[in-house]
Amino acid sequence: MKRLAARVAVALCAVLPPLSLTPLPVGAATELPPLHVEGNLLVDSAGRSVELHGADVSGTEYMCAEDLGIAAVPIDQTAVLAIRSWRANAVRVPLNEHCWLGIDDGAATPGFVGEAYRQTVESYVDLLLANGLYVILDLHWSAPAGKAADGLRSMPNTSYSAEFWASVANRFKNDGRVIFDLFNEPVPNNNQNDATDDAARRSWECWRDGGAASCDATLSAGDPSRAIDASETVGMQALVNAVRDTGATNVILLGGIQFANTLWSSATRNWLAYRPVDPLANVAAGVHVYPGNWCTDVACYDREIAPVAAQVPVVVGEFGAAGCDTATTSWLTTLMSWLDEKHAGYLAWTWDTPHSGHDPCTVVKLLLSYDGTPTPYGQIVKSHFASLPVETTASLGSSAASSREGDPVTFTATVAAVFGSDVPTGDVVFDIAGESSRTVPLDAAGRASMTALFADNGVHQVVARYLGTPTFQACARVTITQVVQNVAPTVGQIAGATDPVSTGTPVSVGASFTDPGTADSHTATIDWGDGTRSPATLTEQNGAGSIAGTHAYNAAGIYRLIAAVTDDDGGTGQSVLEAVVVFDPAAGSARGAGWFQSPPGAYPSDQTATGRATFGFLARYRKDATEPVTHPGFRLKTSRFEFESASYDWLVITGQKAQLRGSGRIDGSGSYGFLVWF
Repeated sequence: MKRLAARVAVALCAVLPPLSLTPLPVGAATELPPLHVEGNLLVDSAGRSVELHGADVSGTEYMCAEDLGIAAVPIDQTAVLAIRSWRANAVRVPLNEHCWLGIDDGAATPGFVGEAYRQTVESYVDLLLANGLYVILDLHWSAPAGKAADGLRSMPNTSYSAEFWASVANRFKNDGRVIFDLFNEPVPNNNQNDATDDAARRSWECWRDGGAASCDATLSAGDPSRAIDASETVGMQALVNAVRDTGATNVILLGGIQFANTLWSSATRNWLAYRPVDPLANVAAGVHVYPGNWCTDVACYDREIAPVAAQVPVVVGEFGAAGCDTATTSWLTTLMSWLDEKHAGYLAWTWDTPHSGHDPCTVVKLLLSYDGTPTPYGQIVKSHFASLPVETTASLGSSAASSREGDPVTFTATVAAVFGSDVPTGDVVFDIAGESSRTVPLDAAGRASMTALFADNGVHQVVARYLGTPTFQACARVTITQVVQNVAPTVGQIAGATDPVSTGTPVSVGASFTDPGTADSHTATIDWGDGTRSPATLTEQNGAGSIAGTHAYNAAGIYRLIAAVTDDDGGTGQSVLEAVVVFDPAAGSARGAGWFQSPPGAYPSDQTATGRATFGFLARYRKDATEPVTHPGFRLKTSRFEFESASYDWLVITGQKAQLRGSGRIDGSGSYGFLVWF
């Protein structure tokens, strides 16, 4: 801003000590995500468009130059809360080039410059960020070597301006929430009207490149005592280079010509045509708008600002008007509404109170007191901020911190307004592990829930994003990590080997399986029980399938078969078939007779029963038969009952051992199975 009576204002400011406070977050405000340029919008790391609204907090540009301190207004937690109470989300902090670099302009108190100044600014920035406010750092007052940085200059200088930005960038380059406004109000070529093409060309070239090639021999922002020579000027390109050479990726804000009020002189002479080269393409256009500027009405906004706003983000770093009449209200409201339509940000000058005896209607000051009580002008700005969509914050919770594949897990997003007690409405979009999304409406309590099943184990991210409404701002994405444990497949009953088979005959078996980890792939094997294990044929789809295998046994026996299915995470499920009966019809016969003493407990129905039993049997296969001959059969006689076989199922002879299974009658009736080892 142009300040013709800056020294008078400074003399009346209170002296404040350097800031030394621990940042304290405000209520529901959440940690700010960093910003970057995307098309014509400022976008945060969550992909949300961010429009900056707030105020300039002046004082740090002039107090140190006058040897009065560092800040002119309170910059503590209470003061920051007052700014937030206006529903602001950004603060612009004007800086003094010499005070930051510690250059001695003859001040009697070196404690107000150098590291003391830098640390105070850094602490204030930290406090603002902790309270949910983006920060714009602005090179406001500067001067070439041998001159004091005691007011506005028309252009940055070759002596210190690049050094200043290299230092600032190194201090804040790891924080994308801080924006660098490289020069407050450029006035190349003495603010002349760029009505001719040549005049416009020279102004824009001077703005970009500095130096004597296109800049007037002497340049002034209005005060001849603060004029600088063309050879002392440096352009915006050099300042961009100074920032980027440090590795800083922060958004850069570049104000236009004619006190940053002009972005567009003509279709060929404009901010877009002369913008400096930025390897990151992370540059936004800055504008200042006051009633005394060239561009002050909607027709001019449409003609000169809109073409730039259509291609890059536009931020009005300063605006304001002194007055308490309806015309002032209309002018301010029209400007802010126009900027809202273009998704441009704006910050009002200045967060300060009128000096003693000054009529609030005659100064561009937002406050009557530092608790946030506005002047009539400030009330216009505050009321407009209040009409904008309410800032929101969101949290995300899970019904289970850890779950298993296929388990239902419910995720609940809660959205709240940062200001006021109204409950947000609208929709929340859930993104599940980057693979699917669901849109869920908020309920009356501002909550939205959805239940998900995870098809694979691992660490999955679930993201919720509130989309916003005309009344409530969309909020940044919130993310929760869901740990999902692997679940082994379940293998069903083995089928296909119910009847005895002779040696050498292929045995075909199969089983079904399921896996709640539907994204898993599987392999299968069958252990045939004779020392042979072979891969099984497997078919599957969406976590369900079947396996099959065929095997021929070379020796008679009763084999325990195991079918196993293993997922791609190493989880194995299996099913067991206890007896695959393989007989050899040519192995001979089994016969015998004798007696045995049955001990107590051998008879489950009567644990005390005991006694002597006699038995006799004969079993053999006829040629080419698949069932043993039952004549004369198997008999077992005790003092209490007599059992006689009716049929044999199979006879397995392996060396000197044999097993015989069949069924028979007790005391001439019923049907009972038996299995004899001998």
